[in-house]
Amino acid sequence: MAATYFQQRFRDLIQYSTAPGAGDPNYVNVAAANASGLELEGSAEVGPVVLAGAYTLLSTNVVDAGLDTDGAAFVEGQRLLRRPRHSLSVTGAYRSGDLGSVALTVTHVGARDDRDFSAFPADAVTLPAYTTVNAAGKVTLLGRGSVGPTASLTVSADNILNARYSEVFGFPSRRRTILVGVRVGF
Repeated sequence: MAATYFQQRFRDLIQYSTAPGAGDPNYVNVAAANASGLELEGSAEVGPVVLAGAYTLLSTNVVDAGLDTDGAAFVEGQRLLRRPRHSLSVTGAYRSGDLGSVALTVTHVGARDDRDFSAFPADAVTLPAYTTVNAAGKVTLLGRGSVGPTASLTVSADNILNARYSEVFGFPSRRRTILVGVRVGF
């Protein structure tokens, strides 16, 4: 079991401004923000079964917007964009000696503030909370505990329940993704 309290001060965050007359992007290091929070994590192992979890409570605050523009990425007194107040992850895994392993992870990310930058000024939006379920497994095909070549089959399934969510407004995240591979060693 572990607990970590953190407090950060960000200075010279990059703010966007249009270049006078040209309309070209102009980036300047001017904004400032604070973040603090608590992270809790723990794990337990009973024979071949491992259970692990992690939770983060996060508080952010923009203390200097840098540039005073409508629809800016940094708004004094508001939270930093795309930072959830709550996030949680729980993993259960089973290891079968030299035969292989399987793991299931559930991740929950709380609602986050964001901006719709498709228009000017950018409107404030809230990205809803989402939960994903990921699974991974490995089966040893050759070389169980012996000297010599080894081979194993690996399978990873991300977002297996096909959750629809966006980490950034207007950019949908990947849907269900399944990766299959073979690992060979000599």
